[in-house]
Amino acid sequence: MAQDELGHAKVWLELQQELNGSDPDRLFYFRAPLAFQNAILVELPKGDWAFTMVRQYLFHPYHNLWLNAPTPSSSPPPPPPPRPLLHPHP
Repeated sequence: MAQDELGHAKVWLELQQELNGSDPDRLFYFRAPLAFQNAILVELPKGDWAFTMVRQYLFHPYHNLWLNAPTPSSSPPPPPPPRPLLHPHP
């Protein structure tokens, strides 16, 4: 799950670089601590294998909703996310 999310972050940071010329490494590594945000669900302690699978099962539909939710912006809309970013619903 962590590798998937790091790959997703890379895609979005590179897209932001294309839109406004920002440096992905600077955005990723040099943010203030409170600028790092994520879903509380992914912060839960590691449990057994079954707990991990249920957590992934619950996270993927939420993540798909988040990726597809429109947000108001003055920027042109980004292209749709690449297929690997969208998880199939179980």
